[in-house]
Amino acid sequence: MKTITTSEAIQMLPELLELSEGVRLGQLFAMIGFLGEDEFGMSLWDIEDEDLLSALKKLRRDLLNRVDVPAPARVA
Repeated sequence: MKTITTSEAIQMLPELLELSEGVRLGQLFAMIGFLGEDEFGMSLWDIEDEDLLSALKKLRRDLLNRVDVPAPARVA
């Protein structure tokens, strides 16, 4: 049985892929796994859906912040 949390996490994946231009789905899962280990000390296998959703939201915030910040000008 899927919970609302599980459904919300699944629905975030397309947005995260779009924000992570050039990243393959497996790479996105790896990034999420690293974030889960960093934030909660658990692998993707062990992390609870609520914590996974929290990690996904953090990743989305981080990616949005990266997109919104202009690249520094190059000095000739």
